[in-house]
Amino acid sequence: MTGYPHDEMIGKNHRIMKSGRHDKDFYRALWHSLQTNGHWQSEIWDRKKNGELYVVNLTISAMRNQNGEIVNYLGLFSDITQAKLQHQKLEKLAHYDALTDLPNRILFSDRFNQALAHCKRDKTMLGVVYMDLDGFKQVNDNLGHDAGDQLLIEVAGRLKSCLREGDTVSRLGGDEFALLMSSIESRAHCEMALQRIHHAISEPYTIGGQSVKIGISSGVTLYPLDKSDPNFLLRHADQAMYRAKQQGTNRFEFFQANEH
Repeated sequence: MTGYPHDEMIGKNHRIMKSGRHDKDFYRALWHSLQTNGHWQSEIWDRKKNGELYVVNLTISAMRNQNGEIVNYLGLFSDITQAKLQHQKLEKLAHYDALTDLPNRILFSDRFNQALAHCKRDKTMLGVVYMDLDGFKQVNDNLGHDAGDQLLIEVAGRLKSCLREGDTVSRLGGDEFALLMSSIESRAHCEMALQRIHHAISEPYTIGGQSVKIGISSGVTLYPLDKSDPNFLLRHADQAMYRAKQQGTNRFEFFQANEH
């Protein structure tokens, strides 16, 4: 399991397997538990002789003599690396879009609630944006689904590059995306951010050796000017996006109350 032969392990300090992934506080808590409770159990990363990292489920027990003094420690551990990696993979599949690696609807919903709580606490505005690509179907039909997938991946990358700290972009499905723009100071502030995003998306792409140009239509509503719950906020942004698409390509529109 460790990669070390028997004779290279006996008599050595366990630090030779130290992974470097745990800080001093981790080990301080470990030894405090051993000294006060006589045992410690958790997951810990170790390093094999060849440098490979792996994670084990480790239980350490203090062995005492007749006088109650600690004379040895007994550690029992099992390699759980594959189970850990599989769990992480399942966690990612549950919360991220498999194609673009953007948050999916589930994680977006969680981030949405967090963003709303942040706005209420700090008395700032939240921009809720619904986006749909212009010209994506033509790329998909003319160049094939693989080209369409590659285009979506590149669009996702450009969207992420436009984000500020605290913003979230999600792929809702197909060529539809949603964006949460936190700490918006004014409508003009939101417009400037959207102009930057639209410019980035409309720059040419090279897909399968061919130059491709698309646009994006966006609808946005601002909370708390629009005091709806998350589902209606996204729906209002979607309605504004539909109006933007009706008026041309690569446009954005703000939700208007009379669109209810």
